[in-house]
Amino acid sequence: MMMKHPVTVRKDEKLGRTFIDYYKNKDKENFRFQALDHLLGKKSFFMVINTNFCCTVDNSVPRDNIKVIERYVKDAGYQHTVMPIENTNRKSIFGIFTKKEQNNPSYKIGFIIPEGHFNRDIFDRIFGIYDVEMGIGFVKDEEETFEDFRKGYFDSFFDKEYFTYGLFNAINFHKIVTDLEVDGAYMTSI
Repeated sequence: MMMKHPVTVRKDEKLGRTFIDYYKNKDKENFRFQALDHLLGKKSFFMVINTNFCCTVDNSVPRDNIKVIERYVKDAGYQHTVMPIENTNRKSIFGIFTKKEQNNPSYKIGFIIPEGHFNRDIFDRIFGIYDVEMGIGFVKDEEETFEDFRKGYFDSFFDKEYFTYGLFNAINFHKIVTDLEVDGAYMTSI
């Protein structure tokens, strides 16, 4: 009986994106780090964490998590911005959404990780409980890109006007989506 591999790599030619599913991998965190390390290489990238995408992993308060992440990126000297955004999360009880409005605001923090700075420490400290979006390969000047993000001129990291490549990592679904060239043999060997 042939055993299925714990990682699947599927290219969607229509979208031009590759989907890396690692939900069956027993060591998800280590796989995630190695996959991102391989995909990012030593490139600089723009990263965004949106608190609407998670906080279900540990039921933490978005404001507190953003403060911790902001302190880390500020101490590291990375250019960053924190923006309040509409809270789109609704609590559910037994799968039925409640009508009560959320009191906790939501945020998104955007920051630029300089070339060669992605490592296990930054992964452990800020990639922990949120889905992350990354723009790789700046098309425009980094300062101009940062300012346009801060002003809300773009919202997708797959926007070719700003980035050569985009990457989204959904930690709850154990999936990486990217338009980077992916070596499927390498991903399934991690």
